Amino acid sequence: MAEYLLANGADTEDVLPETASRNTRENLAYSRAVQTEAGRDGQVVVVTNDYHVLRAATLARRLDLPAQVVGARTAAYYVPSAFLREFVAVVVAHRWLNVLACAPFVLFTAFLLWESFQQR
Repeated sequence: MAEYLLANGADTEDVLPETASRNTRENLAYSRAVQTEAGRDGQVVVVTNDYHVLRAATLARRLDLPAQVVGARTAAYYVPSAFLREFVAVVVAHRWLNVLACAPFVLFTAFLLWESFQQR
């Protein structure tokens, strides 16, 4: 993105790339540190792919960042796999909530199956 910004007329002193992160959470945290070190504290706009907005906004909120997250259009051929990947990432990020939400249904189904086998 730094190369894109510079190629499209951004001033060099305004482009401060973050290059150490390995995931979205680290990218948000490290970018905030770069911003703060440059003396630019305040609201930020996080731009990401449209399929990634929910998770990026959730992570920004957890990091207590004053951020607005905006999605950029994704190529149509990539959308199905991207949304599936994001769905799995959100489920994994909230695994215990999902376990608690699904447990009653699993237990009820197991009970019904047990009763069905008992009647045979």
